[in-house]
Amino acid sequence: MLPIAQCMVVLALGTSIRAQSEKVDLEALRQKYAASCTPSSTSEACKQMRSKLEYALYTKLLLSMEDGETPPPSAIEVGLKAETPQLRALVLQVSPQSPARMAAAVASIDSPYATVRQEAANVIRSHGDDKQRRMLERQSSGRRPDYPVADAPPDAARLKVKPYPGATYRYFASNDEQAYFSTADAPDKVVAFYTQGGKKAYSASELKQAMKSRAMAAMDQNKMIQIMQEAQRKGQDPAQAMMAWQKSLAGLGADPTRNFEEREGVVSPRYIPGDDTFSRVVVVFRDDLVGATAIVVPLPSPATEAAMNVSGDEVMKTIARQQFMTQPIIDTPPPGD
Repeated sequence: MLPIAQCMVVLALGTSIRAQSEKVDLEALRQKYAASCTPSSTSEACKQMRSKLEYALYTKLLLSMEDGETPPPSAIEVGLKAETPQLRALVLQVSPQSPARMAAAVASIDSPYATVRQEAANVIRSHGDDKQRRMLERQSSGRRPDYPVADAPPDAARLKVKPYPGATYRYFASNDEQAYFSTADAPDKVVAFYTQGGKKAYSASELKQAMKSRAMAAMDQNKMIQIMQEAQRKGQDPAQAMMAWQKSLAGLGADPTRNFEEREGVVSPRYIPGDDTFSRVVVVFRDDLVGATAIVVPLPSPATEAAMNVSGDEVMKTIARQQFMTQPIIDTPPPGD
């Protein structure tokens, strides 16, 4: 491994386009970084200096490759460990195959940046061993931007279930409709955490039956009237009561088991509803492809979530339309009869 001072010399090669526009003295910046920071430094000042130096190397590599030059080994070494997504993705793409490149690809598969994950997957798919390539079966489909934008784990309001202590969010296996976490703890320990307070862990068939029973009860034609009357008796807003009821049904149309049953590497999945409306279901199983216990939370699609956020006025308009459509049709006699 190169000493940090030598690595910073590599990062400061040439005068980059960005440095020119920002009038950054790269040599002075390199010296300041080498004197006060290390690659593991987390201070904001060190992170900003590292970012500028890494971007300088990125633009230098682009310009040199345009001239037909081969990236030097020292630049490859720095780039494979870069935090700047443009540099890391570029070096994963152009570096010769080596154990260091493969190690960087495996580490990069969980980058918050889809552009980096994509290059890492390409390396693993072409040069990885059987275990590494099988892990890519968990790679979720989703947007693949041409520019680096960091993904973020779903916040507590969208997740709606407690995070398992110490679990790691796996970016490569997550998307807008699924949050995937993993832990080294045994599945039984994870299930015990999520069944606290009397909650139940279901098999796939048991969960489907429980959801069917809940849906059938919700489809009772008298249910809507009962909810509104009960709200009025309690002095509550009937529209708000109807809105809450409608939101409680939003999860009933989805099948949380469809992506897990009979799927390669998924061992004994168990399903724990987060509430009695099945708006969130935590799926726990041993994932032989990832080599860990998986904790997956299926999430509603953006369209479904938008429907769940319908306003009270919209609910009342829907009710009015439904009532109008169910009224008997009365023929109007022609004039003069």
